[in-house]
Amino acid sequence: MASTQGIGVPKRLLMALAIAGFGVLLNPAGAAAATVIGQNQGTAGCSGGLGMDTVQTASSGPSYAVPAGDWQITDWSTQAPAAQDGTLALEVWRPTPTAGSYTLVDISTAQPVAAGSGPSTFTLAPPIAVRGGDLLGLRITGGVGCNFTGDFTGDSYGMLTSSAPPAPGSATAFAFAQHGFELDVAATLDAAAPPPPPPAPTPTAKTDCMKDGWQQLTDAGGTSFKNEGDCVSYVATQGSNTAG
Repeated sequence: MASTQGIGVPKRLLMALAIAGFGVLLNPAGAAAATVIGQNQGTAGCSGGLGMDTVQTASSGPSYAVPAGDWQITDWSTQAPAAQDGTLALEVWRPTPTAGSYTLVDISTAQPVAAGSGPSTFTLAPPIAVRGGDLLGLRITGGVGCNFTGDFTGDSYGMLTSSAPPAPGSATAFAFAQHGFELDVAATLDAAAPPPPPPAPTPTAKTDCMKDGWQQLTDAGGTSFKNEGDCVSYVATQGSNTAG
């Protein structure tokens, strides 16, 4: 009987294979997994007063930037500290060619955050459409836990105090930078569905149907023509004789 000593699978490898297999079951091939950016830790307070806007420009921990591609934010979350009340709204900012200036992609409805309430998640309906490079931020009103201590050299967010609520599409220059902190916000991203293909054009003249042109055309309802005569009939009757 041949010896099997020395060819056994190490326990660590078996464990890794088991975990990998479990992951495949949870996320089968072709399934689009949600992605979370940012993080929520309400350990430090902000005094937003009547209104303060922020954008996380650098992070040594989890990224606050949307990865490459087209996405939509389906929900966002924050965590209340023990002794501060206020309101927070999610902001999404897009860098402009001007350093320190960002265009507001969108802003959520402001949500009350009660002291000691812990983590809170807010669903966005409809979701916010975003693209690679967009950055998370917060609109802060009152005194509320909006950030936490991170790495002084690797963490930074821009802030603008005593500001009116920005409008989506408007550009804002952030005059101040807060170093050593990360914003108390996380967001869930789902891959955005690809846009539908543009509709095929409809013929406006009989010549459009000739030389196999009818094969690239449809009637006003989007139905393809069966042949050249079908297409010509549609033109001759000004659309009364539909395709098919």
